[in-house]
Amino acid sequence: MNVNKISTVLFVIIFLLVSGGCMEKSDREVGSKDVKNNLCDIPESYVEFEKYFLEKYGNKIDQVIVEKLKKYFDVFVDKMVLDLIYSKEEKVRLIGFSKKCTALDGVEYEWQVAVTLKSDGKPLLHQLLLLYTFEDILSEKRDFHFERFYGSGKEFTQLLAKRTVGLLNKNEFDLYMKKLGAQFNGENDGRNYYVYKIDNINNIAARLALWDASRNVIVKYDKDNLVSWVNVGW
Repeated sequence: MNVNKISTVLFVIIFLLVSGGCMEKSDREVGSKDVKNNLCDIPESYVEFEKYFLEKYGNKIDQVIVEKLKKYFDVFVDKMVLDLIYSKEEKVRLIGFSKKCTALDGVEYEWQVAVTLKSDGKPLLHQLLLLYTFEDILSEKRDFHFERFYGSGKEFTQLLAKRTVGLLNKNEFDLYMKKLGAQFNGENDGRNYYVYKIDNINNIAARLALWDASRNVIVKYDKDNLVSWVNVGW
């Protein structure tokens, strides 16, 4: 791996840590009014956020819209980076927007918008996210999902194990994986394998790192066909 790619990977790791693992406590709750365009009044749903964003800003985010977003979101990264899928020479501008909210039940969540622009300010990609803290997912205040939290394989394993080990049988685990969007990926030596595919072209973090961010799940069962061990990795 060359120096440029190492730098890109390190930057993306920092991007992920800022976006998921280091969520700060919000200073407001849903239902109150502020100058940030009432983003915390959007129903706590990725579908609702996507609908709101599309209606307000459209599906092409350029330099003009980026300036508008700055009025309503906090900017946590704004940097020129290489997107080797787009160009081996021309850098793109990466901007990360965030709005942290607290639900009425005290659960912290975060709306995020990641944007990349061409050097002339024209749109390249954008990605919307709804993120929760590790603690709130672990305590089952919110459901587990592969794209509602950024963290290590160890943390993903802990979250999945809490919901499955000793609780689900083989058939139930298979149904749970399908519900989460993971696909069965074979069986070997008493273990079942699943993969949650990430679109590495449109997932901005994975794209910049030239990294397959798909989640791989390995599961083992005991003699009664109950889940006895799981692992999540990349």
